Amino acid sequence: MAGLVGFIVGCLMGGMAGAAIFGWIVERFVFRDRPPATRAALTIGVAWLLTGTLAAWGFGRGLDLYWPAALYYVPGCFLYYLLYRRRLERVYVEDADADVFT
Repeated sequence: MAGLVGFIVGCLMGGMAGAAIFGWIVERFVFRDRPPATRAALTIGVAWLLTGTLAAWGFGRGLDLYWPAALYYVPGCFLYYLLYRRRLERVYVEDADADVFT
């Protein structure tokens, strides 16, 4: 039972860490002109592909790629996507009536 809990927590944390690291790298180069929801989805989607590829290589022990390992990180990446989208929507509020200097 402890192994299962450790595996679940490890997949959540690994997915969030991978999405955060690769998302930060992807965010610097692409998708900067998109609206917040689209930007978050594309950025974390690419980050999940990179994390999944790295996980497939790691779970395959460097010999063969074990592609189902990418699915282990979907819940962590989705949780990070929700947090990232919320942060972007808070920062990029488009309000034409807002006064900048008050």
